Amino acid sequence: WVFDSFAVVIEAKSDAQTDGEISIDTVRQATSHEARVRADNKQLETVPVISLLVTPQLRLDTDAAKIADGLYVCTPADILGLLDDAYTTLAEIRSAATSLTDDSFVSLIDKVYKLRGLVGSNLRGRLTTTALQELPPQG
Repeated sequence: WVFDSFAVVIEAKSDAQTDGEISIDTVRQATSHEARVRADNKQLETVPVISLLVTPQLRLDTDAAKIADGLYVCTPADILGLLDDAYTTLAEIRSAATSLTDDSFVSLIDKVYKLRGLVGSNLRGRLTTTALQELPPQG
C-alpha cells in the first residue's frame, strides 16, 4: 500500500495457529519485502516503508527476535477493524454526498477520514502500534 507520506509492505500469515510462535523463516520473509519493493519502484526511494506482519500469533521465536528490528505486527482482527472503519467511513461519506457542494464534500472526506484515524500519522500509528520485537518469546 502506498499513501501520501509512507508505504506499507505486508507479510500475511493470517492462517497461522494462534498458539504457535512467529518463526525465524517468517521474519526473514517479512524483512525481505521492503528491499524488493524499493528495487521494483524507484518512487519509493525516499518514502518511509513500514514492514508489517499480519498474524494471530503473539509469541516470537527467540532467534527470530534477533532479526526482527524494524518490523511491526498486527493481528487479522486489527486489520479487520481498520477495514471496518474504512467501510463505515465510506458509507457515511456516500450518504452525505448527495446533499453537499464539491467544497463541502472534500471537507467532509478530510474530516471523517481524520476522525476515524484513516490518514497520515493516525493510520501509520494504527499500523505500528506493536513492534515485532516487543512480543514475548515462546516459552
